[in-house]
Amino acid sequence: MQKALTLILCQVMLAGAQDGVVYLDIERKVVDYEPSLQRRYNPTIESSVTNGHIGYFTKVKIGTPGQELSLHLDTGSADLWVPYTSAKICRVKGASNCKLGTYNPLKSLTYRLAAPDKFKIAYLDQSSASGDYFEDTVEIGGTRVSSLGMGLARQSTVPYGLAGIGYHHNVALQTWGNIYDNLPVRMQRLGLIKTVAYSLWLNNLGGSLLFGGIDTEKYVGNLKVVPVLKNHLGKYDYFGVAMAGISVGRGNHDLSLPCHECSIRAVLDSGATLSFLPNDLAHAMWEEAGAKWSSNLKAPMLPCSRARGRGKFAFHFGDDRGPTIEVGISELVIDSTKWPNASGKPLIGGEGSPWKGLRLCQFGIRNQTRPPYILGDSFLRSAYLVHDLVNHEVGMAETLFNATRSGITPFPSYGARIPVN
Repeated sequence: MQKALTLILCQVMLAGAQDGVVYLDIERKVVDYEPSLQRRYNPTIESSVTNGHIGYFTKVKIGTPGQELSLHLDTGSADLWVPYTSAKICRVKGASNCKLGTYNPLKSLTYRLAAPDKFKIAYLDQSSASGDYFEDTVEIGGTRVSSLGMGLARQSTVPYGLAGIGYHHNVALQTWGNIYDNLPVRMQRLGLIKTVAYSLWLNNLGGSLLFGGIDTEKYVGNLKVVPVLKNHLGKYDYFGVAMAGISVGRGNHDLSLPCHECSIRAVLDSGATLSFLPNDLAHAMWEEAGAKWSSNLKAPMLPCSRARGRGKFAFHFGDDRGPTIEVGISELVIDSTKWPNASGKPLIGGEGSPWKGLRLCQFGIRNQTRPPYILGDSFLRSAYLVHDLVNHEVGMAETLFNATRSGITPFPSYGARIPVN
């Protein structure tokens, strides 16, 4: 009997190791906290952190015993960092700050200080975090990742941590001349996944992140691959891909939207709530959707009833054989009652408004006068994305919303390419 049990346990452990994938549930959250501590919102350039405190979060446990936190998932940065329990932003009287969890190194048996005072990170919207680099065990998706390098934010302007899963050479420590293995790389080195690649399915209110594999039941059609473009310094920094243009369906034909700068490097960034495109292209999309710029709200607005419309925008990538992702206008209409600093009451068009008496929502496409151009969650919800950080490629297909089945295919080896059929 004992031998039989041992054999069964060995088979289970071996099967888990052969799977070579780590699966995480993610959930869309709106984070509210004391207005006096909220970051200054820059309407011109959104950061890779939260872009309005609306984002996709995943639960992790850090330390021994595990301390549970929900971290904001960000493909646009590389560091995983957590708020320190005694950070000022977590101790504000009367505020519900850091309600998504904090980390106390004194309560972990496996904590190791790695680089004191070397963790310093700042984002485009002037938000920042600073403190120490440390190592500890992280349990993520039921899998334990030992000795993972992370940042401990003793000071922060945001009340929650962040799981950066972009290119590891972009970690904040590289400014000191050092690079460490971030989460995806560490998982591969430990043999938890075969190659440094992962798939992202945002869905609507919640989706999944799959390290080391692809879920073929979460998208429609076949994956098509586009190369990641280098930055102006000739380096891979973000998941920037060539966007060739946008068209809109008009009856039996598509109409390309006017654009003087259509072939652009668009950064795929799950840390951004909105999408930012060149001025002429954004304005053409506003006109097509019926959105107008509000100087008072500093945002493109439209009636919330437009969310029931069936219109779609088609985003074209790469060359003529590249992927096309259709995004329904309904995905671009954002409920303003869930936006930062919102009172919780609907916005109603007033006197002088073209929509007097109508409930108003924000449009999820903003105009940008210069790069970086960003495709954030307002676009990404409609796409299934496979990020290959070894071959510097992104696989894209239209998402299958609210899929209930799963068909996980692990990458078989290090450097294996994204399957396209």
